[in-house]
Amino acid sequence: RPGSTIHEKVTELEHELEQLQLQVSEAVKTPVQVIYRTVEGISRQEGLTEEVRNALSVIIQSLSSSNLYEPAFASELRSFDSLDDATREWLNVELSVRKGAAVLPARQRPAIGSTPRSSSFTSSGKLLQDGQAEGTAGTSLLQDAMGDPGTGPGDLASRQSRGLDRDDAFYLAEADVDFATLQSWSCNMYRDESEDRLLALFALFLEDFDLIEEFALDRGRLRRFLRQVRKRYKANPYHNFRHVWDVTQACYHFLTFCKAADLLSSLEVLSLLISALCHDLDHPGLNNVFLVNTGAELAILYNDISVLENHHVCVLFKLLQQDELNFLCDLPRPQFQTLRRLVINNILATDVARFHVEICTKFGAIVPAFDKENPEHRGLLLQMLMKAGDISNPCRPFETAKYWAESLFLETFAQGDLERQLDLPVSPMMDRETVQLPQSQINFVKFVVMPMYKSLCDLLPAITPIIELLNSNSAEWKSRITPTSPSSSTESVAAARDDESKPRLTSSPRENGGSMLGKEST
Repeated sequence: RPGSTIHEKVTELEHELEQLQLQVSEAVKTPVQVIYRTVEGISRQEGLTEEVRNALSVIIQSLSSSNLYEPAFASELRSFDSLDDATREWLNVELSVRKGAAVLPARQRPAIGSTPRSSSFTSSGKLLQDGQAEGTAGTSLLQDAMGDPGTGPGDLASRQSRGLDRDDAFYLAEADVDFATLQSWSCNMYRDESEDRLLALFALFLEDFDLIEEFALDRGRLRRFLRQVRKRYKANPYHNFRHVWDVTQACYHFLTFCKAADLLSSLEVLSLLISALCHDLDHPGLNNVFLVNTGAELAILYNDISVLENHHVCVLFKLLQQDELNFLCDLPRPQFQTLRRLVINNILATDVARFHVEICTKFGAIVPAFDKENPEHRGLLLQMLMKAGDISNPCRPFETAKYWAESLFLETFAQGDLERQLDLPVSPMMDRETVQLPQSQINFVKFVVMPMYKSLCDLLPAITPIIELLNSNSAEWKSRITPTSPSSSTESVAAARDDESKPRLTSSPRENGGSMLGKEST
């Protein structure tokens, strides 16, 4: 009862509990909470003009949002009167859907398992169904992503039958390439006839930073790992082994020519190179939205969240679980755990819909005070480099940029055709009946690529020539806009490519020569 000793003690304890709760609350304040309270305190001060008070009110309202990095496209896109409907829809889907990729209510999706499993790509990027054939079609478009990739020209058994599984064939061209050529932004190995050569060149990327020696990477296991990585890439028009090698070379350019490696640790450099080579492992040639909307097994497995990106990471670390492939076997456990975390973050960052705006916004905020001793700053730089490499095609010399743009449209139009067959809404930028390649490239550069590269350039000035190429390529695409059928620019791609000469990597002999990975014991 009031006045009693027990009542006084309870009151005292309640007061102490309130003080303790207040202390805990103060101790765990997030930066956003600190900013919010600071701005709120300023807004209550006397003598503020109405303009300043209104501005502070807008800031407070924005900080109260649960989606700080979600772009306000609904209002912003209305200001672009000249923006075509396809691009407007694509931007809304790609850059504002962050909590799962589904765009259809469940009742409108095909039943799980109803998606055709027998489709494959023709040379023109169209789908073959029900036993149709066209020469030697690529691997199944809808092949179960969890299964083994089928037999193909890159498979080990096929290569052995042709006598090409010898070490001298695997590293045939390793000794006649110089690093300066590999570092060049004009280096275009995407049409090289030998994927063995590309694997060898990846080893050169590691050697340039002395990563094989520094981390005691097992050379035999590395060789076997690289072969298995190549086997896990399907014969898609775009998301294939040559694409990821091209992305890896772009990252290598950023690390060397653009001096990004000077801001990173050796382990972080290793994580970026591994991430780049493995970031699209076992890609089915279909995007996350399609997998979610069709109830694909991978979408179920990953709860509709970054479905493909999670799968790419999973395939990578499943390979490393095999003793004969684990070239990282001598890394101390803490180092391996750090590397794994970095690789996961790098590859997940390539999910444009979930992370593009958030990562770019965070990176832009730290650039003025970038601190290479701050692991959070370095982590954001790694993610930006990975993302920049992944969308580097529009930045290359125009003929290379055009080649990759056409390759991508062969793949995305095939998805659009399949969506139409399944009575699904055709995804933005995937309808061959409405999309025009030149305009799509101009808008992609304007809204996605250019802002990202400009942000990177603020930290890495050597990227400036790439931005100049972007401007030049956009002008070239603009000159190619015609009133012709939207898909006409891709219908003759396959035939045109058969007539093209294959670019080669010009090189000079390496001083040390020989294979850096040594001979693999049989």
